Formats: sequence, structure tokens, C-alpha cells
Amino acid sequence: MANASDHATRVSKFLGRPHALLIGGERCEPARGRRFQVTNPATGKEIASVAHAGTEDVNRAVRAARTAFESPAWRDTSPDARARILWRFAELLEQNLDELAELEVLNNGMPIGFAQWGVNASAEWLRHFAGVAGRWDGRNMSANVSGAGGRFHAYTSREPIGVVGLIIPWNGPIASCIIKVAPALAAGCTCVVKPAENTPLTTLRLGELGLEAGLPPGVLNIVTGYGCRRRSGRASRCRQDLLYRIDRNWEVGLASRI
Repeated sequence: MANASDHATRVSKFLGRPHALLIGGERCEPARGRRFQVTNPATGKEIASVAHAGTEDVNRAVRAARTAFESPAWRDTSPDARARILWRFAELLEQNLDELAELEVLNNGMPIGFAQWGVNASAEWLRHFAGVAGRWDGRNMSANVSGAGGRFHAYTSREPIGVVGLIIPWNGPIASCIIKVAPALAAGCTCVVKPAENTPLTTLRLGELGLEAGLPPGVLNIVTGYGCRRRSGRASRCRQDLLYRIDRNWEVGLASRI
């Protein structure tokens, strides 16, 4: 970990720059150029300017995730290689503990001790799923299958399902993000992450650290904004043909619209 002056400088620089979407391994502006302001809940003051994704941007992120899922750069990555990336991801969380915890406090308002716990717990979850990556296997059920005097070779095989959409709640952004992202990556899936609009900052920082850890472009995408705000909803117009699972913590109204 760096000293207090170093991490305070990094936090200040991070907050001071405009925050873009993370799609296909690149920081990019939203198609319609919209932005929104993020505030410190303790003071009500604006602390960052963040890109506001629209339908076009979400579709672009899903396409990038699907392309990455089908690319040999991720599709042919062995479970051991995925585990090494997740382990490196965990190390980067610990190396940036103070910066991440301070960002969590400024953006979420939680006590610093709880924010530090969230970072450390997230690092351990990454290591846990790194260990699980090579142990997800199927079953041989040949002895249980017969018919008409014949003998069959029957087995199950666990495989990544494709692109998963992960919707992150506001009340524990780092931990909530990692507990969803880690098993998806360990399994070989690719992700489109949508953080809560009032607490997107640490999720954006996690995206940067994921790339630094060695995730190929498009494996982890982050779209920020207010999401579905009308009953007809953007969700119904997104590329659901390319999105295989949505994991979320939703309130009832949003869930019914999705």
C-alpha cells in the first residue's frame, strides 16, 4: 500500500477527470454525449462527472462482450490462466486498498473501516473463485442410463453460458460488484456491469484494475447511467439475443419493468 499522500493524490486525480464508459477495453464517450454528476452524500457536493449510457451504448457493450466471449483470447484461456488473472486482480485490490476505500467513502458515505473490509473481502472472493475455476466439472452418468438392452455413455459438462449482465446496488459497490463478477469470470463468461447511478466510481476503478490484471478487452464492460426510466424501458430494446443471464439486486418496480 502507498502512503496517505500518494493515495490521496490518486483519488484527487481520479475524481478530477471525466469518467467514460468502459467498452471493449477502451474508455469511450456515450453515443449521445450525455453526462451526469455524482455527489458526496455527506456534503451534497458534486465530486465527479460520469458518462450517461443510452440504449446504443448498452448494445455496444453487449456486442463487445459477445465478441470477447467468442474470441480465442478468452474462449481458449485455460481455467488455470483465468485463475492467475483473478489472483492478480485480487493483488491489485490490496495494493490499491486505501484509494479504493476512500473512493467508496466519498461516493457511498460508508465508514472507512467498513469500506476497507469490503476491499479486503473482495480480494478474498477473487482468490476463492480463482481456486474454483479449475474444479467446475461434469458427471459421468453412464451407469444410470439404459434402454432397450442398450448401453450408453452419458455425461454432463459445465460450460460458460456467454454474456452476463450484472446490475450493482448502491449500498456496497465494491463488494457487490466483485461477488458477481468473480464467479462469472472464473466460469469463462464475459460481463456487462451496470453500477448504481449514485455510486458508480469504484466500479469504474475496478474495471481499470481488471484490465491491468490481464483481462482481454471486452471481457469486462461497464456502462454507467440511470438505466430504464420508462415503463416501455430501454431493457426491452437491448440486445437480449446476445445476453444470456442478468444477475441483479432490484427493487420491485424495476424488476417488473425488466
